[in-house]
Amino acid sequence: MKKKIAIWLFKLARRLYPISVTVFEQKEILEPKVCAKAYSIDKNYIRHYKRDHHVKSMREALREITKETLAQAKKDVLNTIESKIMKQRVYQKDGNTIVEVKVNCYVSKEEG
Repeated sequence: MKKKIAIWLFKLARRLYPISVTVFEQKEILEPKVCAKAYSIDKNYIRHYKRDHHVKSMREALREITKETLAQAKKDVLNTIESKIMKQRVYQKDGNTIVEVKVNCYVSKEEG
């Protein structure tokens, strides 16, 4: 909608002042990318963590590992990005618990 309004305003300006309005070609210099980091937590790691940290249950160990992994992933992705644009997700895949943090960002296109 914003693009249509901008085009309409540009056409109106060209009609009102045909000499003073010059046309510039718009170049796309940014392209959207997803910056993400994911960690896999398998059952052997949970058992090892449980033994080392003297945790009684597997669920409690998984909860603690998930919290630690989320904190580590936030530090690893980009330290300068605010947490508002990060998307966090914890899910099961093939018997492993996956902790994932994603960041949507724009990267300049390479000329060539």
